[in-house]
Amino acid sequence: MPLYITAQVTAADDDAMVIVNSSDVTSWGNDGSAVRKIRVHAGSNPLLIRVLNRRSYTGGPPLLGGHPPEGWKFSVVLAVEVVRSSVYSTGGKIARKTTVPDMASGSQWCAE
Repeated sequence: MPLYITAQVTAADDDAMVIVNSSDVTSWGNDGSAVRKIRVHAGSNPLLIRVLNRRSYTGGPPLLGGHPPEGWKFSVVLAVEVVRSSVYSTGGKIARKTTVPDMASGSQWCAE
């Protein structure tokens, strides 16, 4: 039974990359908020989120040219999509039926 995840970077300052099984699957800089479908395999599938923050202000007294400290942010939505396959009989012939659930109602995790 194939298993897929979807990955979507919904926000990043300045960039965020999602890496699954050592492959770059999506990034804010390249894909914006596009949803990417990734096939995963049985067993371990390492997931890494790399966040890049370009020039940051670290603070300091405003009178000496300092700025308020600047942080960074990212938001990534991961969802699991399972393709279910079942075998049934139709008058002596074997048929295979595959269904894919609606992702809008699927399980989702959000890292912020």
